Amino acid sequence: MGDSYAMNKFEPSSTFYNPALLGLSTNLELQIVHKEWFQDSKTEYLGFATHINNLKLGIGINSFSIQNIELRTIPGPPEGTFTARNLVLSLAGAYQFKNITAGLSGKFLYEKIHIHEASGYAFDLGALYSYSDYLQISLSINNIGKMNPLYIQSSKLPINLRFGLSSSLKLGATKLNANPALQLLTIFSEKKNHIHGGLEIGYDNLVFFRLGAQSGYSTHNFSTGFGISYKFFTFDYAYLPLKYELGNSHSFSIKVTF
Repeated sequence: MGDSYAMNKFEPSSTFYNPALLGLSTNLELQIVHKEWFQDSKTEYLGFATHINNLKLGIGINSFSIQNIELRTIPGPPEGTFTARNLVLSLAGAYQFKNITAGLSGKFLYEKIHIHEASGYAFDLGALYSYSDYLQISLSINNIGKMNPLYIQSSKLPINLRFGLSSSLKLGATKLNANPALQLLTIFSEKKNHIHGGLEIGYDNLVFFRLGAQSGYSTHNFSTGFGISYKFFTFDYAYLPLKYELGNSHSFSIKVTF
């Protein structure tokens, strides 16, 4: 959905956008996500969510890697290859006060490039206001923290602010349901604003079709996908075409509800 998550639905990976979305969790949930990008880069995610009355808890592991990077110390043929890795371990909590939910996430960060490595920490803060079934409002600020030096210089964390609107609409007397979402993303280090929009059409809470759009990115601007949900099992797929002959990105997600 164009990275503009629906705020009336929950999956463990959505806590990386806004930890307050844990407030939408009503069961034990386990999610696995695999994303394939360009140049042998991949993202893997494993998340778990549970709750104790109005207190919701989530644990997540997010890994990003770029493989087969050519190593050179002098101009000429490569002397070998190496892998660059980033790892995020997160622990999130959210508490629901009637129609308002507040969330906090603490993250351990790790990165390694060739033989150099560094660690750090970050926090995410979020809030979710459910005005009605037809309107949800969210606000979050992400990546407040710091990294230790990687060889000489520390990596700068991409602190960002997200403001979003989402809705859920039944389409007449049919079994169709529409979930539109709109989000404004501000990345302070880049001094840029992005608009993310998405629409999900579902039939009988069984089959879902999605379309998303993003503004302000040089490599991509729209995505599409589908989902299938049956009893305790949900499968999702997303397709993101990339410009400049970079190929295409594919995302696969499996969620199990206990």
